Amino acid sequence: MKKSVITDIFNGKRDFAAMRCKSEESEAAERKICAAHDALMKKLSPEQMALHEELVFSLEGAHIEEVDFFFAEGFKLGLLVGIEAAE
Repeated sequence: MKKSVITDIFNGKRDFAAMRCKSEESEAAERKICAAHDALMKKLSPEQMALHEELVFSLEGAHIEEVDFFFAEGFKLGLLVGIEAAE
C-alpha cells in the first residue's frame, strides 16, 4: 500500500501532538509566561483572581476556537489543492 497521510491521520501516526513546537525559544517563552503568571497570582486579591481567571479562560477559549477554525479551513484548502493537482 502506498504511503498515505490520510491513513496516518486515521491511525494516529500524525496528529496535533506530533506538530507541537518545542524549540528552545518556545520553552523559554513558556517559562517566562509561567513566572509572570505566578508573580501576578501572588499580588491579586481573591476577587481580582476570579476576574483574572475568567479573563484568561475566555481568552484561551477564543484562541482555541480560532486555531480550530484555521486548522479546518487550512485542511479544506489543502484537500482542494490536492484534488485540483490530481486532475
